[in-house]
Amino acid sequence: MKKQMSAEDYRNNEAFSRSQLFKLSKSPAHFKYALENPEVETPALAFGTAFHSYVLEKDKFDNEYIVAPKLDRRTKEGKALAAQIEASGKIPISEDTFAQIQAMAESGSKVNVCHSRPKNHRKCGYRQFYAQLHKVRL
Repeated sequence: MKKQMSAEDYRNNEAFSRSQLFKLSKSPAHFKYALENPEVETPALAFGTAFHSYVLEKDKFDNEYIVAPKLDRRTKEGKALAAQIEASGKIPISEDTFAQIQAMAESGSKVNVCHSRPKNHRKCGYRQFYAQLHKVRL
């Protein structure tokens, strides 16, 4: 039986990840460098992780992310809302980011190849991301 784990648990697991195994397949030097120089989470990587979760793991998205409105942390209400969001333990994403994720997911759902061939979900994700980024219709 396959046990589901959160993205955070997956990243913190001591077992080799797919990315690590890929680097090892290139060369031991690539693998060693990756171990000694962990990737820093960039805004683009965080966005991609949220998008992946929204499209492929909707229940996890709802448990791990919270859509946060624009806050004015100078006000009492803004500080209180920020504290609530932080206390939730969820990853905050802006309303604009969430709208972009939804639009990209909707665009991807219109391409039948993604739904007819679930084993190709990675290819479909890349195609959709490219299309969205470059405003190309597939």
